[in-house]
Amino acid sequence: MATGKTQSQYIVITMQDNGGTARDITCSVDTIGGIGITNDEIDVSTFCDTVHQYLSGLGDANLTLGGPFNNTAQTGAHVVFSGLADNKETEVVVKIGIRGAPTSGDPKWTGKFTKTSYIVNADLNGAVKWTGSLRPAFGQAAPAWGTI
Repeated sequence: MATGKTQSQYIVITMQDNGGTARDITCSVDTIGGIGITNDEIDVSTFCDTVHQYLSGLGDANLTLGGPFNNTAQTGAHVVFSGLADNKETEVVVKIGIRGAPTSGDPKWTGKFTKTSYIVNADLNGAVKWTGSLRPAFGQAAPAWGTI
């Protein structure tokens, strides 16, 4: 396992299709809109505090992916996202290789999610792009960082 800085070319993204088979959608993705958990901020300040004081509340993990439209059978994001049934849980794994293809010991983000949106956009310059949003699935453990 290497350590240190890396770049996006060493990210691998897999997502389960509607049948539960993990599909490598990496070649359909050029944007990841944040990986991690954000928590509600609960203000517990009182009249005798000189600054606001906070506790962390419930966490959320809104995962947004996007990229050029790709309907390649089995691995195109259009095929995987558009084929997911409403409220169908899907496992998403984002592996981050450190200056090379992801390998044992490298970080990964894993979770069971529900698709909340899948949108295709086009512009006059010819680009056809997609964006998909995923939220933690009902009854599943919180998405988490781990290692490969």
